[in-house]
Amino acid sequence: MPASEALCEIWRGSFLESLHMGHAVICDDTGQIVKSWGDPDAVILPRSSAKMIQALPLLSSGAGDHYGLAEQDLALACASHQGGQIHTSRVSAWLQALGYDQTALRCGAQPPRDRDEKRRVQAAQEAPCQIHNNCSGKHTGFLTLAFMEVESDERAPNLVCPKNERRVRSLSAGFSCSMMRVSVSNSSANANAMWML
Repeated sequence: MPASEALCEIWRGSFLESLHMGHAVICDDTGQIVKSWGDPDAVILPRSSAKMIQALPLLSSGAGDHYGLAEQDLALACASHQGGQIHTSRVSAWLQALGYDQTALRCGAQPPRDRDEKRRVQAAQEAPCQIHNNCSGKHTGFLTLAFMEVESDERAPNLVCPKNERRVRSLSAGFSCSMMRVSVSNSSANANAMWML
């Protein structure tokens, strides 16, 4: 990995509590570097910071309007969540509107990070489910797009399908990169590595 640069210092009084390293680039509208920190040619894994870009096909396809997605649904598609009732109830309702339940997701079960929901799940001796996964909103967005694009009556969720290709095209359109390396994230969706420029 190329040498990173100190981007942020957190101080408590005169004590340096933490130092955050990384790479950053600011480009003008022609793609020329205006300012950079670290290595502007570094290959990065944007991980959850790419969720907003991954959600673009959900809107550009018309799926968001077609299924009447509210701002709360779009927020879940664009960000990670804590697995609280406010999140899980919304994802559950969204999945039900599509004719699915949490078994259609491929993000894996994850204990909720929301304290109240974690206590509730433990007290009820329930196993955490995929809806608790911080990526369940993103994956429900993927399913919504796939559902819109499905041409048969078969409702078999498949992350290796045209919607995934569309998501990658959307992701690459947001960055001026000619090539991306693809791996699989811990939520089973493609994790796209890309050059920062």
